Amino acid sequence: TFANKLGKKLNREIIYLDKIYHRPGWQPTPRDEWRKIVRNLVSGERWIIDGHYDNTLDIRMPPADTIIFFNFNKFLCLYGVCKRALGYNQPFDQIEGNRRHLSWNLIKKIIIFPKKKMLGRLEQYRNAKKIFVVKNRKEVQELLLSIL
Repeated sequence: TFANKLGKKLNREIIYLDKIYHRPGWQPTPRDEWRKIVRNLVSGERWIIDGHYDNTLDIRMPPADTIIFFNFNKFLCLYGVCKRALGYNQPFDQIEGNRRHLSWNLIKKIIIFPKKKMLGRLEQYRNAKKIFVVKNRKEVQELLLSIL
């Protein structure tokens, strides 16, 4: 993944929100506990966080110095998820003993993802942070190569 490559390049550990949020049986972490966990995660000096989790962007965006948003076409996202689910690409990983699988809920999240809202949030930080909006895999690779 991009996060793995970025972490290796910058010699930083990656914080995978999916691995922290999901409990056995795909049970979510309760909201207040989740927000407390995320506050603790971003209290460190240097970090790379992988994951969206809209309900904690208000905690993560202010202390971040760089924000990278993957603004991919919905159909490209769906294609990639289906390929992983069928084992043609990197396989879905295990999270807390839960095998990741293709679900209607995941498909729905991809289709209804509020891109305009996210782009508006990024605009708020345009002058204060490094913001990268990448639209395709080529731009992802170019960004990775441009990072020292």
